[in-house]
Amino acid sequence: MDKITEIQILCLNRKCVQWFNSPIFFGDMESLMSSTLIGNIAQCPHCEEMTSCNTANMRVKSTEGGFRGLDTVISETKNVSQH
Repeated sequence: MDKITEIQILCLNRKCVQWFNSPIFFGDMESLMSSTLIGNIAQCPHCEEMTSCNTANMRVKSTEGGFRGLDTVISETKNVSQH
């Protein structure tokens, strides 16, 4: 079974746009894929603003390697969000 090793959230505050560790954690990919993650919020440790904590701005690292989900390069995300 594909175990999750890390879940990160992308802060959607236009002045921040940094990744941080998610307060929501799942043990394996099957559990994550079968859950409904809508309407959750978390406080960003970088800017201290509240941000959505949903699959739309989440990336997951598992024992299979690499990240799944939103895996946008931070510098590219900042450039897009500033326009």
